[in-house]
Amino acid sequence: MISTRKSISEEEISCPQCSNIYTYPVLLLCGHNVCKLCLHNFWEWKKCQECPVCGTESSSGMPPVNQDLKLVVDQFQNKKPMAQEICALHKEKLKVFCDNDEVPICLVCQISRDHKMHKCCPVEEAAQQKKTEMSNIIGSLRKKVRTMSKTKHQWEEIKTYIKTQSNDIEMAIKGEFLQLHQFLKDEEDMRLRILKQEEQIKIQVMCSKIEDIDKEIQALNSTISKVDIILRAKDLPFLQEYKRTKQSVNRNFQEPETMREILINSAKHLGILKFTVCQKMLKNVKYGKNICY
Repeated sequence: MISTRKSISEEEISCPQCSNIYTYPVLLLCGHNVCKLCLHNFWEWKKCQECPVCGTESSSGMPPVNQDLKLVVDQFQNKKPMAQEICALHKEKLKVFCDNDEVPICLVCQISRDHKMHKCCPVEEAAQQKKTEMSNIIGSLRKKVRTMSKTKHQWEEIKTYIKTQSNDIEMAIKGEFLQLHQFLKDEEDMRLRILKQEEQIKIQVMCSKIEDIDKEIQALNSTISKVDIILRAKDLPFLQEYKRTKQSVNRNFQEPETMREILINSAKHLGILKFTVCQKMLKNVKYGKNICY
């Protein structure tokens, strides 16, 4: 145990593991003291619980904090002036603040050549002034944060609205194209219906013409068959039937009709199909019939 005498060196209260002043020193069974965190890290690394100094096996749990040593360390820390409070050049306490260089200095620095003509004031006074100044800056920054947070909230709302707007427009586009598709489907059905009607009419006409010519062919074949029989008859019977046969052969048989413009006019249905449909579609869009707006 370290005594509480007035003069204690830093080496006496330094951890043998990290070489810094003890932080929560724990007392091992072997009598060595080690920082609690240093011991924990050492055991984690070694995968066994032994003293970092002598290697003696320790207890299974974390050793207790050496309260006496901790008290000595605390007293030493309280008496020891902090490094940041001491002037690095003159080893004096920093009691003055140089406003020109904006750094704390010691009294020796204040009368030195570097700071002699500078505006200086006590550290306490400067701290109060600079804290007020910094508080004002922080207040301004907080105001900016509030403004930016408000802007962010507005932008979040705009982002959400953009999504909603996009969905609405998407539905509208689909609706418009659905009407366009329906228009094109109706137009297609109408044109196919006209084509089929024309086809049926022309087919009926051709069926009627074919039926007529079939009758003529049958009549001719019948006449030919009768004449063939007569031609094979003997002279007298042939001559007896000659007059009647001649009349039947000379009967006015109609010549086959020449069919003109009976075929479907492809150009009428296909020639300017796209142009006609587009014109009709533009007219409907313009006047708002069935399709758009």
